[in-house]
Amino acid sequence: MNISGNVTQKFKVSGDISAKQEISGSIGKPHTVYKDDYEQLKNKPKINDIELIGNKTSEEIGIKAMTNLEIEALLNNFA
Repeated sequence: MNISGNVTQKFKVSGDISAKQEISGSIGKPHTVYKDDYEQLKNKPKINDIELIGNKTSEEIGIKAMTNLEIEALLNNFA
């Protein structure tokens, strides 16, 4: 017996498969899985308590841009 295909929703399946390749049992309530739509996800990640949706800039999520002098000073601390 060969079973193939794509699964788009998760189902709880219980029952028996007979030698005649018949399936009996019940299918539970489907659990929807959002595979290709990030906007529909629950509990999206956050940075600085700002949910990561859309195209956020670093300033919008509270990350301050560094000047060249600040970068140079930081790198000199590791030299």
